[in-house]
Amino acid sequence: MRIKGLWSYLAVVVCLSLVLAGIPAMPTAAAASSDPVADLVNRLQPVYNCLDAGDKQVIQAAKDEIAGLSDDEIAKILKDKRLITEQVKNNLRVDEDNAASTLAGMIKYAAGIYYSPDASTLENELQGFRSQYSSTFSQLLGSGVTVDDAWQFALATEANLPAALQSNLGNILEQFITGSSYDAVLNSFSDIVSDAASGVTSDFKDALTGLGWNIGLLMQVKDALRSKVPDGKAAEQALLKGYIRSQTQPLGSTTLTVGNTQEYGLKVLNQFEVSSSIASVLGWQSSDPSIASFNGNKLTANKPGTIRVRAYHPSAGTNPDFNNSLWLAEFQVTVNAASGGGGGGGGGASQPGQSTSTTTDFGQVTVDKSTGSVTTTIDAAKAADLIAQASGPVVFKADIPTDVTVKTATMELPAAVFTKAAEAGKALSLEVAGVKALLPAGVIPPEILADPAATINFAFQVLDTTEAQAVTGNLPASMRQAADVIEIDLYTVKGDNQQMVTPAKPVTLTLTYRPEGVDADKLGVYRYNVAAGTWEYKGGRVDKATNSISAVLNSFSKYTVLAYDKTFSDIQGHWAQRDIEIMAARHVAAGISASEFKPEGQVTRAEFTAFLLRTLGISEDRSAANRFADIQPGDWYYGAVVTASRTGLVAGYEDGSFRPDKAISRQEMAAMLARALAYAGQKVDVAGRVDDILSKFSDNGSLASWARESAAVAVESGLIVGRTATTFVPLGNATRAETVVMLKRLQDRI
Repeated sequence: MRIKGLWSYLAVVVCLSLVLAGIPAMPTAAAASSDPVADLVNRLQPVYNCLDAGDKQVIQAAKDEIAGLSDDEIAKILKDKRLITEQVKNNLRVDEDNAASTLAGMIKYAAGIYYSPDASTLENELQGFRSQYSSTFSQLLGSGVTVDDAWQFALATEANLPAALQSNLGNILEQFITGSSYDAVLNSFSDIVSDAASGVTSDFKDALTGLGWNIGLLMQVKDALRSKVPDGKAAEQALLKGYIRSQTQPLGSTTLTVGNTQEYGLKVLNQFEVSSSIASVLGWQSSDPSIASFNGNKLTANKPGTIRVRAYHPSAGTNPDFNNSLWLAEFQVTVNAASGGGGGGGGGASQPGQSTSTTTDFGQVTVDKSTGSVTTTIDAAKAADLIAQASGPVVFKADIPTDVTVKTATMELPAAVFTKAAEAGKALSLEVAGVKALLPAGVIPPEILADPAATINFAFQVLDTTEAQAVTGNLPASMRQAADVIEIDLYTVKGDNQQMVTPAKPVTLTLTYRPEGVDADKLGVYRYNVAAGTWEYKGGRVDKATNSISAVLNSFSKYTVLAYDKTFSDIQGHWAQRDIEIMAARHVAAGISASEFKPEGQVTRAEFTAFLLRTLGISEDRSAANRFADIQPGDWYYGAVVTASRTGLVAGYEDGSFRPDKAISRQEMAAMLARALAYAGQKVDVAGRVDDILSKFSDNGSLASWARESAAVAVESGLIVGRTATTFVPLGNATRAETVVMLKRLQDRI
């Protein structure tokens, strides 16, 4: 369970009240960032982590319904709710109809963000919204009011939420806990948000007032829009469910000793305590009863290990299946061996000479050979010295004796260490037994660091054979496991209480892999999706010298390294076979069927667009605005094209068409590749050298004027080398094989 500030659900509920600020909702304040979109996505990740597969389906359904609404329907709502005031018309310099039309398009776009089913969709939508509507925002609210003003307004509103929650929810929470209906809580949140916002003073709020608007009026618009979406209420309830789950923590120790019993209650929304007597009517379940088992809400520790605990609404029954969707809260419990021995068959206490402690320049490393556990305690004063001296990431590496098989590892860092690192702008590199996490400065939310007594633990557990088989037993024949399955956690500890932490910034995770019998170029880091019961590809950069692979992640969970050996019958012996197989392993190159790739086939503009999105790791979003007359929602490529249009990767033709089935020309491909480099932050400066770079191609004069600079960028960066050494063939069409090779060069570069 991921614990965050109360902003997570506010970001969902108040979305439409802030969309007109060009920023649907902002997170709890984190360390200053140059990428507020990434900050927002990371702050909302806890809610998405708590959604079941069914929740995401209904949210996506609402998103699709929003995409199907006409601008006229939304414009009518704005007029009916009297949002098109004289000041709005004056600021936009248009009449009522045009003002309503302008705002309708913006609100429709924002409503799609409101119903984002996952963090990747949210990120893509936010990027597109900010780039498309920033000028409308400034024109509407005045040049003196910035997006930062809207952010500060949101943060100030959040600061008022605890008091608003306390005064509004009351007995509703108890009714919700003993039932499973989210209606009453959902209905109360609009009032809560309005109350919280009413006490805020800001330039942004003044600008809203100047337009003749207020938060209550904007919430009415949101509700009216939701009435047009059949799945809207169910989607909001699903998001509310995710929020409540992410904001509920246990009352009772989450660290037990073998033989002990703990009775649990809950604290819901970090505000309301559910006593053990009320909690006893809930259903409780352990992910591994052999480690710890429940009788009612009482958990008895049987042997050392780590489990997940779920509490369920009473309607799930007293002994629900662990994957029952009616769960209310989830948390982790660690069971330690009894000091006097025993251990219930799980390893027992350490034998004489089996536990050793070593003092390092950053603290102490304790290794227990009998249990395979490693505990690294970081000394705050020593760490502060290392942070001050380091020119790059500060490395905390626990050296483990070669005769120890590590099963669990924990690095304990005082909050002050992360505070010092954030102040110095230094990343922390934590490494134990081939598992390394590079945590950037500002990775821990400031509200956690505000508690000087807090300790932040980075920990992992290697799943035993039975546990691993449960999640890897159904791997496809084309996939091979190349590393242990490990469950990684980042959590705070204060006394007996533990709370999981979602990183405020992306973390780079490095795992070692077993090189025997696998093709290193086809390896990837995969995350286990518990709800779907599948492994999700998360990318990965392989270092063959160290037999390691690194991927950038937004959260921790179960991870492993898999080799995906996908091939196609019609590429055997082809000059591009190797690159096609590697890009298939990276989940970029898809065949025309399960067994055929058609390497010499031409690539349409729609196909290349879909390839490019997968190369960049951009999720398709079918609710993005459609600017092309020849693209329809029923088309297989619709989501790819509208997403690429919103992110600026494709432009279309002057007549407003996209021509999806037209074979893409090499100069069009060069333009899209150049835009992709820019999107990935790779600047290739060709100013003043375009003609010189292209001069080696005898046919460079055939390049369209709009494509010359892009072609020079693609050539200079090595993405395109020409059809031959002396010809570019700008109007020629690339084959599917050539396309995959170019995209592999792009991915390797970024």
